[in-house]
Amino acid sequence: MLIFVETKTKNMNTKEILNSRNEKGIIAFSNDAANWAAISRGGTHMITFYNTDENRFYKNEESFAKRVSQLIRKGY
Repeated sequence: MLIFVETKTKNMNTKEILNSRNEKGIIAFSNDAANWAAISRGGTHMITFYNTDENRFYKNEESFAKRVSQLIRKGY
């Protein structure tokens, strides 16, 4: 079960994304209109793009947060 965190998402930078962990240590964002969801927990950093059925995994939290920040900034 995924729990998505509602936070301010307009123009969030990488540091703000990394600091948005919930009490269980999970970073989660989604944009249903753009068909993607992102989650980072327990050493797994993944973005799922629903329109292409593609899962992208990232080596570390920094690269994950950078990509999520790009998606948010571009309005995806």
